This record gives sequence, structure tokens and C-alpha cells, in this order.
Amino acid sequence: ERVRANSSMLTILQHFLANSNVSRPFAEILLSLLVGKLPELSAAPEAEAATLLRLFKLVFGSITLFPENEPVLRPHLATIVTSALRYASASPSPAHYYSLLRALFKSIGGGKFESLYKEFLPLLPSLLPGLIHAHARARTRALREVLLELCLTLPARLSALLPFLHLLMEPVRHALRASSEQVGLALRTLEFWVDHLHPDFLQPRMGPHMRHLMAALTRQLRPQPYPYGPTALRVLGKLGGRNRTELHTRPPFEVAPSVSSGAPLPTAGGHSLGVGVDSGGVP
Repeated sequence: ERVRANSSMLTILQHFLANSNVSRPFAEILLSLLVGKLPELSAAPEAEAATLLRLFKLVFGSITLFPENEPVLRPHLATIVTSALRYASASPSPAHYYSLLRALFKSIGGGKFESLYKEFLPLLPSLLPGLIHAHARARTRALREVLLELCLTLPARLSALLPFLHLLMEPVRHALRASSEQVGLALRTLEFWVDHLHPDFLQPRMGPHMRHLMAALTRQLRPQPYPYGPTALRVLGKLGGRNRTELHTRPPFEVAPSVSSGAPLPTAGGHSLGVGVDSGGVP
């Protein structure tokens, strides 16, 4: 309660969590207390909600810092995930709950926490559809992008995500049309799938989304200094002939008037090719 009233006292708690001698027992006490505060996250004043989120992040960070703290989170993992989704769906301001999930996913991602992945696996059948549904209902761009990030950074191994790959295609497609950070995440995810999954398995799951995926990927084919053009080109190359199966459905090029009296020139993605035809001296 004193920390919520005076956020500068977070430094003391951070010191305890960073001390290997007391980190685990202190994290156990603090996390048990924080889980009980989850219902307050949406109703609390902004400063108090930010403090609660910071405390959660400190505990999650201690697990990354000291892998022996992993058992501290294991009994609370399902409660944190399911409660955050439930409260977010009923809250007019769900951003704090999704920020909590984002901090959790970032802390335990990377393939280092096998026992936590086993705890997380039973949550996937309800978690992923819930996130996709929340994305469809989100009213702000910032919230939609957080939800896309959650869908594409689930702390689970690829083998555990295979039954849900058809659901993940939609977040990838939306992320390819989102902000720069989301585009990079979507390209890395798609390239990872192409590198590690057999085409005979991947193709049927990509098939219903192939037209939109190809359109989104070709939109990323831009010259430097745009950072994702080479990656998009590499992904298209790795897809091989599959990247041409939907070319016949591609929308026609837009046509813009030329800069002079010559013939109109096609433009790609709404951007003029910048070439004019001057016929003034031609008889």
C-alpha cells in the first residue's frame, strides 16, 4: 500500500528482487499479493494502475534474471492469464490487462522455461480465439496493435502452436498492414514458419489467406530506407511457386496521369513511378 502511494519506494522492492539471496521468497510473497489485486487494475487511478503493472514487471523480470525463480510463477500463470482476459472483456478500459499479458509473454518467451510452457499449453484453445475476438472489437489502433503482438508472441513452442496455425494466419495478415514494429514481427513469424514447416503442412493452412498475405507482402516491397523490403522479398522467395498462385486475383494497377502530355503510367501501391513521357518534340 505504501508503494502505491509513493512509487519511489519501488526501488526498495527492486533491490530485493535483484538480490539472489532473497529474490525467490520475496517474489513468492509479492506475486501472491499482486494476483489478488488483479480486479483493481482497471478501476484504480492511472498512477496506481501503473505502479501495479510495474510491480508485476519487476516480478516477471526476476524470473528472467534468476531462472530458479520459475516455480514462483508456475502456480499463478493460469490465474494471471485467464483473469486478465476475463477482466479485460468486461472493462471499458482493458489496456492495462493486455499490457500485463504483454509483459508476461516477453519475460517467459525465448524457450528457456519449459515447465511454464507446459502450464501455458492448456490455455491456448481459449486464449488465442479470445485475443483475436478482442482485436476485432478494439476501438483504438494502439490497442489493436498490442493484441496483434500478443497473438504473435505466445510463449509456446512451434509444435504446440501447430493446431492453431490456421487461426494465427489472420493476426499475421493484419500485422503486415499495421505499424512498422508489427510488420517486422509478422515477417519474422511468417519466415520462421516457412523455414521450419513442410510445405505440404503449411500450404493448406495458408491457402484461405494466401490472397491477402500475398497482397500484404507485395506492399512491403519498397526500396531503402524502408527496412522491411528485403525481408519481404526473402519470404516471397522462400515461398517459391506458392507466391504466384494468387497473382491472377491481384487488383489492377492504379493509373495516374503522367507529368506531361504523354501516356498515363501505372503506379504500384498508389505511388507514382516518377517517369514522365514528353512528346512535345515528336511530330
